[in-house]
Order: sequence, then structure tokens, then C-alpha cells
Amino acid sequence: MICRHELPPARSAIIAGMLAITFCWLPASAFAITISGLYEAEVPVADQSGDTRKQAVKTALRVVLVKLTGDRNAPDRAALSTVMAQAERYLLQYRYQKDTSRPEPQAMNLWVQFDESALNDIMRNYGIPLWGKERPSILVWLASQGPEGRQYVNPEDGTGYLRVMEKRAQSRGVALIFPLLDLVDSASLKASDLWAGFREPVISASGRYQADVVLTGMIEQVIPSVWEARWTVYINEQASNWTTEGDLPEVVLDEGIDGLVDHLASRFADSGGDVQENTVDIIVSDVVNLDQYARTLRYLASLNSVLRVNVKRVEPGQVTFQLRVHGGEMVITQAIALGRTLESTAADNYSYRLMPE
Repeated sequence: MICRHELPPARSAIIAGMLAITFCWLPASAFAITISGLYEAEVPVADQSGDTRKQAVKTALRVVLVKLTGDRNAPDRAALSTVMAQAERYLLQYRYQKDTSRPEPQAMNLWVQFDESALNDIMRNYGIPLWGKERPSILVWLASQGPEGRQYVNPEDGTGYLRVMEKRAQSRGVALIFPLLDLVDSASLKASDLWAGFREPVISASGRYQADVVLTGMIEQVIPSVWEARWTVYINEQASNWTTEGDLPEVVLDEGIDGLVDHLASRFADSGGDVQENTVDIIVSDVVNLDQYARTLRYLASLNSVLRVNVKRVEPGQVTFQLRVHGGEMVITQAIALGRTLESTAADNYSYRLMPE
């Protein structure tokens, strides 16, 4: 994607003269995360032959397309069949590296990075919506039922459950936050509260982490050959529930994360219903010097859905920007809402204030 931010002649000088030197501190109200590595993937390979590499690049592209769209079925869309067939065309760089997680002494992976601009362009040409790099932060409370009763899962308990969830989340293009499980957490939220489905203790205990999304999970082995997990996701204190089952705990956890990301993508990613270019005007206040102006301009131009940024009007302490965006107006408002650069100041979602760094 090529983003251009255009400035009319002599506008820099005008801005410098008009921006009033005022500044106010505003606390961040969200903790969205900018996800890196969306255009990268690492896949296992048996050898370094050309045929093996070609197939591995296709596999890596499948992973990347899922991360970019939030849609598990994106690589199988008919519109992307040509892209998948020509996967190496979008290859930027690759390298082989040892895989110490596998027992084979010669086990290796192929790390692949694809061309961001080329992929963005081809996806938009085919009308495939992209999920922006700024995505909801996700706090995870996971408890298990075992011989010692119901208790929280933590990194030191030997189950490896949290690592399984982290790995799946990474492959889906999201990042997880796990609670400290310290005395404060223990006093606020007991594992038994999760099993009972108590909503208020979950919301209260999660407040200290300022996450956009809270996920609770309870996993247990119901019979020798069946594992089950019950999941609840809280977004703006609204809850959604689902259950996953499988013959292994890793399968149940993977499907739990898939269910979560499917839900988030349907809510935060562009649905693809409007793939046309649109113009959106936004007003940004608390822009009082050139550094703040430049920071705002860079931020708006960095959003995946923004094709071009123009300065429409400059007034003391605020700037009106005209954005040329791909997709509907909701796409840009959701992208900004997830970030920590601009904060909405009006119900219409088109007036913002620049937040402190």
C-alpha cells in the first residue's frame, strides 16, 4: 500500500504560526497493541530443495493471509487462487533456521517475509478487506480442573497450556496478555468464580490490566478420551460464550483461540461489504506544535485503510484532515478507536484529541 500525505504550498509555515502552545495530559482509555510480523511466517521444512521451499512459501502465505484478514478461510477464496499459485512472486526474503522445539537433530524451519505493499495492493484489487495492525489487547484468565481441584494455569505449572495459546494467537495475528496471578489477583478473582460464570469479579479484576478484551477459559478432561473447554469473551462488558472439545488439550485450546479471533475479526475487521474508496473528514484538537502535527499526520497515514491524507483546514490548536479511505467510515473509526494516538471527543466519532506519547 502506498500512503501519501499531501500538504498545500506554504502550509507548514501557516501551521507553525497558528498552533497555540497549549497541552493537556489525558490518560489512555485503551491498551490496543500494534501487531508486528503480520507479513512474516515460519513453517517446518524437510530439506532445502527448491521444490520443498516452493511448497513451504505457499504454506507461509496461507498463514500470512489469515493474519492479515482475520479470516481462516481467506486463502481458499476463489479470488485469491492466483495469489496462492504465485506465492513466490510476493516473496521479499527468506532464510532457513534450526528448530530447537523438535526432537530431530536436523529439524529446520523456513522463515519467510512477504512484500507488504504488493500484498496490500493485490488484496485491495480483489476486494479482500485487511485487518489493521492495531488490534485489541486480550487478557486471558485460564483455569483447569485437575486432581488438586480448580486452579489457575500459570507459566510454571508444567502443562504448557499458555504457550500453546500464545503460539496459536501469533498464527492468527493477535497478542495475549496473561495476569500476574499475584495477591491482588487472588483476592479479586478466584478460579471458582470462572467456573461459576460470575461476571462482575472478572470485570473488576481485569480492570488493572486495561485490556480491550477479556477472555476466560476453563479446561478439563471430562472422560479419558475427551477434553473440553468453556470460553467467555468480554468486550465492553458484553459477553459471548462457546465450548470446544477434542481428544487432546492442545486441540481444545487451539480451537478456543480460533473461536476468539473469529469473533474479534467479525467485530473489528472490515466485513468487506464496502470496498470502495470514501472520503472522511476528521478534526483533531490538542495539536499545538509542528511535532504534534507531524505525529498525527504519520499516524493517520500508517492506518491500513487510509490511502491518502490531506490537510483541509488549520485552526488554533486543531487541524481538520481529509482522509481517502478504503472501505466504509466504520473501518477508520474502529481503527482509530483501537489506537492510543487519538481519542474521540464527540458522539459522532469524527472529532478527536491527540493523546500524549
